[in-house]
Amino acid sequence: MLCDNCESGLRKNWKFCPTCGAEIVHEDIFISLGNVLKSITKEIESFEEPNNYSALEEPLETNIHEKRSRAPRKNNANIKEPKVGIKNLGNRIIFELKLPGADPDEVQLTELDESFEIKAHANNASYFKIITVPQGFSLSDQYFENDKLVLEFVA
Repeated sequence: MLCDNCESGLRKNWKFCPTCGAEIVHEDIFISLGNVLKSITKEIESFEEPNNYSALEEPLETNIHEKRSRAPRKNNANIKEPKVGIKNLGNRIIFELKLPGADPDEVQLTELDESFEIKAHANNASYFKIITVPQGFSLSDQYFENDKLVLEFVA
């Protein structure tokens, strides 16, 4: 429950708001849900996404594996999941992702907690894939050749 006056959180058995002292009117469940929806709507309406960023507001690149192109991106509605070949060689794992037509300079590789996110752009498609890396493995080599991104991980 929320106080109608100050929107502080309330317990069902309280008769007065401990924050502002307003008398609490106990309503049925539908009115209470309506109040919650009004509160959520106010929060959403008050949120405004900034449309201009200064150089100081741009996110810092902290990932050494991530490549970002400064060229404008084409918004492709045709997003494909690339075909992936995996070779498990004991203490080495090699992923080969087929990215036909992709520009090697447009391939983005982002390291996440226990996985890597791959994004690539071609003339007629965009590619997206998240690969999970077994615990204890780290990226040792990456290269792009013959429309394939090759990622090698070692234990």
